[in-house]
Amino acid sequence: MTKRIQKLKVSLQSGNLGGYIVANETNMLYFTGFLGGARLLVPAKNESVLYVYGVNYEAAKEMVKDCRVELVKKAVGR
Repeated sequence: MTKRIQKLKVSLQSGNLGGYIVANETNMLYFTGFLGGARLLVPAKNESVLYVYGVNYEAAKEMVKDCRVELVKKAVGR
């Protein structure tokens, strides 16, 4: 886990928060090193998960080592 994600988890736990969702590309790059269509879920106590669409899946799996990469199979509302 990156030090950045670890620091976020510590802040979440000290603030008694359950988790954080990263949706902004700049923040995504900061936390994961990945720049592409994705969302990052950082729970306070469990493994972080990067959700990506198919077009970015292989690149994300190759680049992102500090969290689980999951393929989004269907968009919400579609």
